[in-house]
Amino acid sequence: MITEHKDLWKQYNGKGFSAEYAEYAERATSDKEGNDIVETYATKDDVAGKQKTINIVTGAPITLDANGNLDLKISDGSFLDELPESDVVQIGDKLYRVGLMPDGKIWMCENLDFKFSGCVIGASGTSSSESRANYYNNDETTYGWNGLKHGLLYNWIAVKYLEDNKSSLIPGWHGPTTAEWNALATAVGGTSVAGTKLKSTTDWSSGAGTDDYGFSALPAGYDDGSFYSLGYYAYFWTATEYSSSGAYYRYFDSGVSMRSSNYGKYYQYSVRLVKD
Repeated sequence: MITEHKDLWKQYNGKGFSAEYAEYAERATSDKEGNDIVETYATKDDVAGKQKTINIVTGAPITLDANGNLDLKISDGSFLDELPESDVVQIGDKLYRVGLMPDGKIWMCENLDFKFSGCVIGASGTSSSESRANYYNNDETTYGWNGLKHGLLYNWIAVKYLEDNKSSLIPGWHGPTTAEWNALATAVGGTSVAGTKLKSTTDWSSGAGTDDYGFSALPAGYDDGSFYSLGYYAYFWTATEYSSSGAYYRYFDSGVSMRSSNYGKYYQYSVRLVKD
């Protein structure tokens, strides 16, 4: 089935074409491995004749909205002929940018914003026994998918729940371990420079990165019952437990480094995933 429509492609970080609207057609099919494919054909003059195939890595079913349209939701504004193959993954009802990093692994390049059964959404970080997630300042409009795309802030129990139920919730993906975070840092030149190279070029109050590999670490802050550090710190849980009450995380601040520590599992931080 082919659906022709207009879609709004938001412009972020100066990337993408200047035109906000483009007409194109989409066709859902499958490749030889059973992964769903979207073939997108540009019809606008400035990209006329360009064609790009996008592999949705999970192979999850493609869903259309009430108008029969598929909104690709590419957050950095990349346009039709700029998208390399395997550039997006579908988790839940959203498509996320992904990228092959220098460590040889495919990482999610946006913060997870996945509301799944088994996780209490809208609950602050005050419990280490219940799977919880929340938007900064309880404000999904500003920080959620249709806003700045900072994603949900999850406690570590939610991360563990995703791991324990990955076959049904995040098939083909997992939360990065401390070893995988370390390998990523090493591959980009070491922890002493990983901050600069992996941080986004926008949203930081000071010390923005160069985002050399499109990883785009955002300063989404954290939640421990109150909200802190928006614009100043990016915290990411690892999948590695420290103790019965704590787990390891990685974080970025205004400096050039990627830092590591461990804290209570009830804290709510951003989450990225890595392809199995």
